[in-house]
Amino acid sequence: MFALATPVKKRTSQIIYKNLLDNFSFTNQLHQSLVFIDYLYLLFNIKKTASWLDCITNRILRPYDIVLPHYIVLNYILQHDGEPILIKDIAAQLPEQSPNVSRLVDKLENDKWVERQVNDKDKRSVIIRLTPNGKQKALACIEHFEEKIVLYMKDLDNEQIKELNKILNPLQFK
Repeated sequence: MFALATPVKKRTSQIIYKNLLDNFSFTNQLHQSLVFIDYLYLLFNIKKTASWLDCITNRILRPYDIVLPHYIVLNYILQHDGEPILIKDIAAQLPEQSPNVSRLVDKLENDKWVERQVNDKDKRSVIIRLTPNGKQKALACIEHFEEKIVLYMKDLDNEQIKELNKILNPLQFK
């Protein structure tokens, strides 16, 4: 057996520690560097998790030939079924810019999920509605998505999900 802390090693570490304490600015810089490393690690984890989530959501939604932003649009329209939905209402639900939201709706319209109608109250705006076929497909898609995403997230309980949302929400609006 060997001693973990020989007197020489112990004295050396004490001297190094004393020198660090004596030179507070170095210690402070070291601490700031370690905190910065934690930030980088957090950034890496968020980026890696976002990439993984993109991958699995794309895999889940592939049979419907849509991606997550389309799903969010469909889900929003379905939740507000019967109400007039404007592009700006949809844009408020997404991190996308309005022109991109228009492109999302264009694709859904081309695929016959939704239709556009001129707003009777304001001729400059357009109301987005699900087509009857689009409503059926949206319901099936949402059911499929919810069933599959739960399988991927099974290691998280409701409290952990709420805590993650609480932590991540402030980061996305800066």
